[in-house]
Amino acid sequence: MIILRLKRPAIFSFKPGQYAYLRLHGIDKHWHPFSIASGPASSYLEFYIEVYNTNSWTDKLWALLEGDGDGGFSHKQIDVDILGPCGTSLAKTEDFSHVLAVGAGTGIVPILALYKQHVRQLLRLDPWNHFNDLQNHRRKIMAAEKALAPRKGSFCRKVANTCAPICQRHDSILDAATNAAVGPDDSLASSIREKINRHERMMRWRDVRGSIRDMQAEAFQATRSIYGVVLLALMPAMGALLIGLTISWNTPSTNLREEMTSFLQIFTVAFQAVFAFIAICVWDGNELLAYTDFALCLIAPFADWYWFLQYGNEEGRLNPGDISTYCLLIGYMTARLWIRTVEPRHKSWRKSVDTDGISALDRLEIVWVSRSASLVSELMPDINCIWDALAKQWGKDNATKVCKISVYVTDKDDKACELLKTELSGTELFRDGAIHFGRPDFGTLVEDHTLQMITTRKKSYSLLAFCGSRDVAKEIHHHKISNDMITAVTGNKAHQMEFVSESYGGSSRKNTEKPPTEGKNEKEKGGDCLTTRTVISYGPQKSRRFLV
Repeated sequence: MIILRLKRPAIFSFKPGQYAYLRLHGIDKHWHPFSIASGPASSYLEFYIEVYNTNSWTDKLWALLEGDGDGGFSHKQIDVDILGPCGTSLAKTEDFSHVLAVGAGTGIVPILALYKQHVRQLLRLDPWNHFNDLQNHRRKIMAAEKALAPRKGSFCRKVANTCAPICQRHDSILDAATNAAVGPDDSLASSIREKINRHERMMRWRDVRGSIRDMQAEAFQATRSIYGVVLLALMPAMGALLIGLTISWNTPSTNLREEMTSFLQIFTVAFQAVFAFIAICVWDGNELLAYTDFALCLIAPFADWYWFLQYGNEEGRLNPGDISTYCLLIGYMTARLWIRTVEPRHKSWRKSVDTDGISALDRLEIVWVSRSASLVSELMPDINCIWDALAKQWGKDNATKVCKISVYVTDKDDKACELLKTELSGTELFRDGAIHFGRPDFGTLVEDHTLQMITTRKKSYSLLAFCGSRDVAKEIHHHKISNDMITAVTGNKAHQMEFVSESYGGSSRKNTEKPPTEGKNEKEKGGDCLTTRTVISYGPQKSRRFLV
């Protein structure tokens, strides 16, 4: 493996998760993509490049950089062209409180950039002040949301809240008049009957069948939003269809039949009715556009009445002015529905109040799964070095609160695993049980993270990030969706999780070659952004570090 550190150009700015193209004219004129492993604040750009089989680009790079001085370092003057950064960032730490980052194989490289950024921010802070600021920040968030809660709600809820005090005063007057008329004995009898009815309701609540119905109702309540999202996604398509048909059918060259007119009238009224229900009864009534929605819902019936009269005149169609007005009204409703469909469903809780300078995550949890014991051996020294620096300054207990690392080695070579255990036995992470040999249960990892959030705080907004193959990305996404359903059904909607995936590669070629000899590492030609076929037997480590 080549650990290549390039002097960072002054204008090169990147974020964790992005990659860059490298080109060396001493090898060829082609660009080769590699994920950036260094932190965004580093003075260098660091790349972890695995060396492929003979005559590959990486093998030629190894030969070009092979050292001729002490320690294997090269003293050659080599120019490297850099193109980038490319791709999207892995996470915005200002939006999330916690990050669960999972890397498979070389997918750990962009996560290492996030790891270095996170630890660098923590090393600049005092542990006591950091935890105290986080606690005060959470209190501010809860106070702000508590103050904002009475103002939230749709127009219907606001009207109901306005009428509620009047109804309560009216009921209290009637109750006082009734008690004065029937006397104290009747009031006592009424209270006893109320207690008996309450006891009967409690007995029915304890019934098994009633409990099943309640569970079904809770499940429907949790999944109701999904049906709403599907309906909301269909409405913009229906609005665009109405606009297109209205323009097409109301041209002078079209013979507008009665069935076409009835279709436009029925679906126009249905579209506007659904929009009015969503705008008045579902959407938040505190937005500025909510008042525009309400005004257009009041105007729509009169506009429909006028347009329907135009369909009944001699020409039986709308004139250009009426078509323009129709397109403006339906177009506005369609645009509003489309915007609400594509906007994020969850709001970042971390940015709801002033962050007080808080830039670091509450906690970063890294899970690395690798089928190569040799690859783990190459990268663990850097991971251990960063962890030891954090544990030394913050203490092991405080470091564990803000960062957690788990490495799962799934290499089938028992000898390789035993040698790796011997090599890492003296490290702090190995003694703390961070190194595992076997495949993790991704569903359990996601569930354990959510359970920790539920038991330690009232509200959280986590990011589940994955870098690796597409198949594993689909598996983790499936577990994430299942976890969201369980979280919603159990009444823990305040704990939200977003999923982002950076997958690479394509279909691997079938292995038609003879098995490799011991100590060799064979892979398909490409870069770390390509899927590779790996057959490794653990042998003498061959690693060089180059500063170019």
